[in-house]
Amino acid sequence: MDIHQANKLVHGFLAKSGQYDQSPHFLTENIDRVRHIFTQYFDLVGLNSKDFFKSCLDLGCGTGFMYEVLKIFDIGSYAGIDITEEMLQSFIKKYPNINVTRCAAEHTLYESCTFSSVVNYSFLDHLENPVQIFHEAYRVLESGGTFYSGLLPNSLFSQNIALARAHSFKCSKFSLESSLEREFSAMFDNGAVYSENYGMDPKILELAEPQKTQNQGFDPNSLAQQLLDVGFKSTYVFPNWFFAQSIYGKDIDQLNKICSYLEECGPVSLPLFKYFDIFAIK
Repeated sequence: MDIHQANKLVHGFLAKSGQYDQSPHFLTENIDRVRHIFTQYFDLVGLNSKDFFKSCLDLGCGTGFMYEVLKIFDIGSYAGIDITEEMLQSFIKKYPNINVTRCAAEHTLYESCTFSSVVNYSFLDHLENPVQIFHEAYRVLESGGTFYSGLLPNSLFSQNIALARAHSFKCSKFSLESSLEREFSAMFDNGAVYSENYGMDPKILELAEPQKTQNQGFDPNSLAQQLLDVGFKSTYVFPNWFFAQSIYGKDIDQLNKICSYLEECGPVSLPLFKYFDIFAIK
């Protein structure tokens, strides 16, 4: 079984059972958070959202998460692709008038310089060689277009969690042991977590997430450099979801204060974030 087949099995099951649309991705607060990241990016680079979404390609569109996020931005044209038929059928049920196609993201059928933006979310960690996607995105993007990838597992966070769990000293104050154990299991034994929750073969899940299984995520600096090596002119990293963020629930004011401080710290604070999002301009 190869990685594509494993992903079809895993995501086909999750889509058909309805479990995929019950994931934390689709929580209102997460949708708002992703929209906020886009707004931050537009403000940072002085870009008009209408220009960004003049023509948008969504890689691994799944059941429509990114379309749900982006539809408020007045998209000119949208095309979604995915290799899993069950995912696309779920998408079509929700958005019957939207253009989606079953196709591998490594080799799309679109002409060069077609899109103003190429987006994906919770996608790159399911690929054996993400650099292939960078080349394909670069090819189909028009000059000045933007590539976006969201919810990338942060290997700096994984290393931080592993080191913290192995500490042999006592801390003056530490009340988040359960959060530490949960994050360690999610990163280093995710197959067993899925097996327990959904009865799936853990080895298939691990095969479907090679970047998470083999590398415990992506190093933000290395990923940014790979995009630059492909030919992108500049990259922007946005950290996402700090350690134990869920304990704050919907206390938006407190969350915003903590996020603001950590983001002000720039790369110093990156190991405290479970994920990051990245933009790259052609």
